[in-house]
Amino acid sequence: MSWRAKTQRQFDALRGDLSHRLLQSEQSNQHAQQGLDAAQTKSLAAAIAKIEELEARLAAKPSPISIPKPPAFAKPEESSLPALPAMETLRLQSLEAELATAKAELAANRQQNASLQRTLLLARRRHSPVRKNGTRGTVRSA
Repeated sequence: MSWRAKTQRQFDALRGDLSHRLLQSEQSNQHAQQGLDAAQTKSLAAAIAKIEELEARLAAKPSPISIPKPPAFAKPEESSLPALPAMETLRLQSLEAELATAKAELAANRQQNASLQRTLLLARRRHSPVRKNGTRGTVRSA
């Protein structure tokens, strides 16, 4: 009987310790999830603000400057340098690159968020409380 009582006390102490660890783990996971959500919201807001700023800059194109045409008899010089793309093209390319970067960061954050949620769900499933089976005790005592 004393062995049984001792084993029962050890089991109860172990169960209490594991329950406490599970509670701490869930609180830590919730805190991490809230931090991730806040960071994702902040980065999303920053990305949206940057996109809006870039779109506004793109919409406010500078007015075209009229360049006087050279006289018809003057032959344009042939330069050995290749023609450079227009400034608008370069600006558009940089905006598209920044937009692609922001979208990639957003996708990575969403993927990390989904991974953390799956991990939390699996941890909760692994550490679900054990229920006592009433029929087991009656069979052992018989």
